[in-house]
Amino acid sequence: MDEFLAKLAERLQIPDADTVSADEIEDWPQGKLKELVTAGILTEIPHAKGVICDQCGESHYIEPDIRKCPDGKAVGVYICPDVGRIEVDLNRLKQWQIDKKKLWKMVYGFDSEWQLPWTDDNGEYVTLQEAVNLASDDSITVKNMSRLLKDPEFPVHRMHKGQRCKVHLGEFRKWLKFALHGQVTDKAIEKYLEGAEKRKELAHQKKITQKSRRKP
Repeated sequence: MDEFLAKLAERLQIPDADTVSADEIEDWPQGKLKELVTAGILTEIPHAKGVICDQCGESHYIEPDIRKCPDGKAVGVYICPDVGRIEVDLNRLKQWQIDKKKLWKMVYGFDSEWQLPWTDDNGEYVTLQEAVNLASDDSITVKNMSRLLKDPEFPVHRMHKGQRCKVHLGEFRKWLKFALHGQVTDKAIEKYLEGAEKRKELAHQKKITQKSRRKP
């Protein structure tokens, strides 16, 4: 797998991380921007309003005023508290949006942007059975959920590993609420999370005990 694309795909596991700035692209391998634009993975979008100041070393966010020079060229102007008037290259305001679905397909082979690589220790995800157990509607079953999760556009992030499946607990709750299938009560969530913490602590203690037993 292309290491660069793998890192780009990994960042998309963070919400609202699908925008790439011109400053970021400065550190990319030569020709990579053109390659991704041609592949349809990156699409240029309207310019950002501001950038990070690169003149004073404070790395603060600035929004330059756009002015036209006598020769008709547009420039960005900003008064920095530390260094005074500075000009900002308007090319720095360029930005691109990542097509998550296409990148996901290229890197992971996923058909859905709602599917993520499997991880064992992400506390925001619960097994499908656990999620269904929290619902207060008998019509929400593992079988029904499995069928819904086959839809690539079903709006709940999930992970698959063989026959195992985990879903994002918060998004599952929202889906239940807005789909009018039922609801996950706060009390049930609290009870589950308390149990999850206890299970995590027990697993940790078990590892410590096993290590101590192995010591001569």
